[in-house]
Parts: sequence; C-alpha cells; structure tokens
Amino acid sequence: AADGTLVITGAITDTTCKINGAEPPTNIAVQLPTISRTALKDVGSTAGGTVFDVKLTECPQALNGQQVGLFFEPGGTVDYTSGNLFAYRADSQGVEQVPQTKADNVQFQLANLDGSAIHLGRNKGAQAAQTFLVSQTAGSSTYGTTLRYLARYIRSGAGSIVAG
Repeated sequence: AADGTLVITGAITDTTCKINGAEPPTNIAVQLPTISRTALKDVGSTAGGTVFDVKLTECPQALNGQQVGLFFEPGGTVDYTSGNLFAYRADSQGVEQVPQTKADNVQFQLANLDGSAIHLGRNKGAQAAQTFLVSQTAGSSTYGTTLRYLARYIRSGAGSIVAG
C-alpha cells in the first residue's frame, strides 16, 4: 500500500568541539553522594543533586555566538516514559552486578541548574536541556563554553527502595 512517504533529513559535520579536553566520544563520570533511602520520600522527590560541568574547547569559529547544549541520544539505559536513566543495583563495594539488575523505584535524573528536568530519549528540541553561549576564550584565538547541569536521584515508583 502506498499510504505515505517517510523523509529523513540530517547533517554531518567534519569538526566539533573537544569535550573536557578530549576528542569525542568522551566519558564523563558524575559521583552522586550516598543518601538514605528515606531521602526519597514520595514519587517524584529528588535528592543528592550534584553539579557537573562539560567544558567545550577548540570549537569551530562558526559556533562563535551560537547557543549550544547537550543532546542525550536514546538508548537502553533510558526510561522513555519518565525521561530518566535507569539505576542499576551494585554490590556492597559499589560494583554493578552482572548481569545488570535495575534498581526498583529509583532512577537517575539529569536536570538544568534551575532544577527543571531534562527529558532524555526525546527529540532534540524536546529534551529541554539548557543551552550556553559559545564565545572566544579569553586570551586565545579559540572558542568554547562550559555547560553546567545537575545529576540526582529521583523516586520513580511507590514501592520500597532497596539499599545498594
């Protein structure tokens, strides 16, 4: 049946910024504090908010004066209903269990500094990640900016939370 056409568009660039001083892809580790499970009292409550920076350097001059932000690609660690990241259980030494077991009723949420949630897994414009202005680095001929976001725990269900 010929009911419609799917048109896919996109672009590929040959240059990008360095992320925290390295060529992409780059891993960023954010260590949340240890919290009591009672800190997440009600569904939707958050705790352990931790600011993390993503420093963009050596950006193309074409980005000077442009607003940029992070885009979080969809993947198996994203809960598409909540827009949060699944949390996985760890053993008593903090090592993830293998095979991975999702933690019950708690997830990780990424947020802007004002506390508004970033909705992972959505399309580019719908994630609501704050953007930041790229400008010339002081005393340099390069361009960059620092993106600042929060990572935190969020209670995602009404059942009990198991420590770990």
